[in-house]
Amino acid sequence: MARQALTLVVLAAGRSTRYGKLKQLDPVGPAGEVLFDYAVYDALRAGFERVVFVIAEGMEAAFREQLKPMLDAGVQVSFAVQRLGDLPAGHASPADRLRPWGTAHAVWCAREFLQGPFAVCNADDFYGTQAYAVLAAALQEGSGAYLVGYPLGPTLSAHGGVSRGLIQANADAEVSAVDEAVQLLAIEDSTPPMAHGLLPGGQSVDVSIDAPVSMNLWGFPVEILAGLERLFIRFLDATPTEEKEFYLSQALGDLVQCGEARCRLLETDSTWMGVTFPKDRERVASRLAESVAQSEYPAPLSEAWKPLIDSP
Repeated sequence: MARQALTLVVLAAGRSTRYGKLKQLDPVGPAGEVLFDYAVYDALRAGFERVVFVIAEGMEAAFREQLKPMLDAGVQVSFAVQRLGDLPAGHASPADRLRPWGTAHAVWCAREFLQGPFAVCNADDFYGTQAYAVLAAALQEGSGAYLVGYPLGPTLSAHGGVSRGLIQANADAEVSAVDEAVQLLAIEDSTPPMAHGLLPGGQSVDVSIDAPVSMNLWGFPVEILAGLERLFIRFLDATPTEEKEFYLSQALGDLVQCGEARCRLLETDSTWMGVTFPKDRERVASRLAESVAQSEYPAPLSEAWKPLIDSP
């Protein structure tokens, strides 16, 4: 099979309400790097060739400033804007709608920049080198969808409850559903170690800290966009209330359930990091500094882009 050009879609339109400022532009690296700098660096090392940032209106100037070393070096970067009014033909956004339509809509908003297989990640998460390598290899070798799973425990925060996608998969690593759980917190002194949270309907749920969860690192064939559009039309036709969003995990689960997609769970040795709460920042910055000290990443990354894209 001929090698395919891979694109990384970085979801960066969030307003980071709980964090108090834009998490995706918070410098946490030792030389002022933000988390998506490491995402792009790891993706390029894994064989991805292009990057699409999905941003909100009014964000492009700030992103271009952060990305200037990358752009100057020749990294192929595009910007897709997630707008409330960017909807399938025949639909209009309610005049009083303020909340974005959700992660599946964000991916759909990047459609004009996608011609082949692509990955999706969050701008404010760190996924690790090996995670992108595993995902790139799967996209080159297969034709379905992929989800990189992480054990729940290391993704929890000591500073408050978090939202995670609880993955349902069989013994062959075929994913059947991803259920969003919220307010997940570790249960102190539980045996075996567990976390407690709530499902969307308000039901309590206890989850092993070893259970695989989605941190929104996906791989898709470009054909998935047609399925997302069809499901988005169905979502809009149901006249959703303000708090309803079109989630990528739910859309993928619906496509799997109706037989239109297959999704495989991928394992990784990488460790996830993120900054859900301001107090998470110190831990992430410390671990990034350790990674640089151990030569896992160069510092500053701003000087690494051109050698990286010029390498054969």
